[in-house]
Amino acid sequence: MTYEDLSSFCKHYEHGLETRREEPVYDKAGLVNVVTDLPTAIFHYDGIQAGVLWANLAFRKILRWSLPGYNGHDLPLWIQDFSFRQRLQPCLDELLASGQKQVVTYVERDHYLQLHLELIGGTRGRYLGRACIYNIADASDRQETQRIDYLLRNILKVYKGLYYLHPGKDTLEVIKTTMTHWADGKSLKGIQKLLIDYAVQSVYVDDRERFLSFLDFDNLCRQADQSPTASVGDVFRIKQADGSYRWTVFLALLLQQVDDQYDILLCCRDDVWETARDRKSLLPLLATSLGIQELEPVRQPYFRILRELCQAMIHYSDIKFFWKDRERRFAGVSQAFLDYYGLKDEKSLIGKTDEDIGWHIQGKKYEEAERAVLEKGEITRHIIGECLVQGRPHRIAATKFPIYQGRRIIGLMGYFEDLEYAEARQAQLRQSSFVDDVTGLLNFRGILQAADEYVDKYRRYGQDYTCVLLEVPAYEALFQEYGDEVGQKLLQAITQQLVAFHTLNETLVHLSGSRFCCIIPKTIDDDFRNKMLGLINAIHGIMDIGGYSCTLYLQYAVAQGSEGQDFDEVMQLLRKRLAEAKE
Repeated sequence: MTYEDLSSFCKHYEHGLETRREEPVYDKAGLVNVVTDLPTAIFHYDGIQAGVLWANLAFRKILRWSLPGYNGHDLPLWIQDFSFRQRLQPCLDELLASGQKQVVTYVERDHYLQLHLELIGGTRGRYLGRACIYNIADASDRQETQRIDYLLRNILKVYKGLYYLHPGKDTLEVIKTTMTHWADGKSLKGIQKLLIDYAVQSVYVDDRERFLSFLDFDNLCRQADQSPTASVGDVFRIKQADGSYRWTVFLALLLQQVDDQYDILLCCRDDVWETARDRKSLLPLLATSLGIQELEPVRQPYFRILRELCQAMIHYSDIKFFWKDRERRFAGVSQAFLDYYGLKDEKSLIGKTDEDIGWHIQGKKYEEAERAVLEKGEITRHIIGECLVQGRPHRIAATKFPIYQGRRIIGLMGYFEDLEYAEARQAQLRQSSFVDDVTGLLNFRGILQAADEYVDKYRRYGQDYTCVLLEVPAYEALFQEYGDEVGQKLLQAITQQLVAFHTLNETLVHLSGSRFCCIIPKTIDDDFRNKMLGLINAIHGIMDIGGYSCTLYLQYAVAQGSEGQDFDEVMQLLRKRLAEAKE
């Protein structure tokens, strides 16, 4: 085949070019034994889309059963069928997360099949795996038995989960599941602990007590005795992979064994109202037919007091909490939050993300935590990071959790603690080498650490920054004449003015003597010039320190990050310009 023909073939079948990162993965795939009568395939998965890259004839035959639109020949085959993807997705996600072999049991036509998935290898966003299909039970010779068996197996499609509980042996046998940390065919010990763990992780908080009561063995037996089918059912809100909740029917069937012991077959499926097309008009009809009318007035007093409680928490509590929309933009904050950052109101925050504001020194971990909350419904606890508070770096520990409207995540809520207050002595020891004792700003060692972030952003994304070197020359004379106490008070007064004129995303540093540095994540503009003019006037307005009169002037030099090869070169340039300004 010529190069042109090969290129045309690749374009027609959507084959991309192999990258260096993918080369070792495909080398591993080339070592997989595919010469077998067993239905075998090599598949690709990127965390969202799954596709069959290669399959032998036996596997393609089964694909034709599963995907009616497939002709049995063309590859690669990207799986678009929703029900088939829904069946595979949890197992594929668990395969990437654990690297352990996954097993999916399902019925296709008159075949009871088991799909085995193994990870070959891969890197983020590009994984290859091996899939094999086993026919668990061949068709029976007896036609009627075969027909009944076929029908019963297809009932499995109705249920999302099937679990066989043996209370006498204290074991739970997994027949079919969508739980990512359980697998078909597994036998797990400790029923009570398993159910409690499941309730905490997956059952909506208001339903948990009712759920555990429903699955209490003695309670099940009492209720089943009154049922002609020896079964008990109920509905609960169960957490899905995307963090939302769906009403799920749980049906428990008691099975009597030869030794008069009872086992439980637990079946789970989506409630009919989850798939009903016209719920809005049908639900009132259902309520009326059951004699249920006007439920909302009963709950109105509850909602009134809840609203008042929320208002009290926002205005009067010491908790620094906030809430955001699904795009991670601030939607509101508490008064304690505003006080902590020295903000008059929330207008400067609403509609902005942490990245827009720029107050996290290393904000990637907080972004990842918030995405886990919004996309998976996880609760992230005590995530420690650094934040700029009025120009000073503070170590904080943040906890965040999802906000639900009905069963859908519409945003997140969170709060944080300042570790300097909670662990004052320990925090002082941890930060003493980076924070100046007199001013509370970063010291010279601290600026080197902070500068790495600015330099890295410039090199990687071209985001320039501005450095300002500031000095009050009169400090030395005051220090020599009146001593260290007056000198420290002067430094604190200068710091107070610097903080007053800073913005949330600027880094302030005390270098030595009366020399300060400020790093701003943008280039020089009119706003910067006006701010410097205001700062000069504010420093000149300091006329008394500790009862001693003084006359102060501010001198400064400015340089862009792009003017030096590294931060040291930028600082050298600033020192040179400041010396020239003095002359």
